Amino acid sequence: MRIFLIIIVLILSFQSWTKANDISDFEIEGISIGDSLLDYMTYDEIQTSMNNSTKMGENYLIIYYYYFPTETKLYNYVSVTFDVNDKNYIIESIRGFLDFPNDIQACLEKKKEIQNEVKGLFKDADITDRKNKKHDGDETGESKFWSYDFIIKSGAWISVGCSDWSENKTNEKGWNDSLDVGVYSAKYTKFLRNYYK
Repeated sequence: MRIFLIIIVLILSFQSWTKANDISDFEIEGISIGDSLLDYMTYDEIQTSMNNSTKMGENYLIIYYYYFPTETKLYNYVSVTFDVNDKNYIIESIRGFLDFPNDIQACLEKKKEIQNEVKGLFKDADITDRKNKKHDGDETGESKFWSYDFIIKSGAWISVGCSDWSENKTNEKGWNDSLDVGVYSAKYTKFLRNYYK
């Protein structure tokens, strides 16, 4: 319970983005790349949360935070990634997810709002704009995704995307159309590029 309450009160502020100078100034639910997860959770809470996690390669672990529906928050849930060999539990990626059940248009509108905010912060970033692409998570090709990606000079990566799941996937898996805002350190971005080759 304490884990959720700590994260819930750390709400993302668009105003803080306007002051960003590098990737560590970019916050999702008050959490930044380079922070220690120990600033938000105890060692025992981290160990417990590893039971609800996804392993990426040999070294990286993704932990998920979920929220109670009665609490105020921007995202429905957040994930953070850290290197399991790092005893300081430095956060290498943060992702916020917001559901838009059967409303991909509303998702795309929120995506555009956020990507324009980010564009104003990182004007020298290399940008990739992918629209209405087949989603890798659906072997039928019926689900689609949109992604606006920023690679900044340090090699870090920011992604703002929407997933439009097919009716079959929603019925089978319970997956809703959703917004995904992710921030990734240069180190973790390099790992992901090699991992998904």
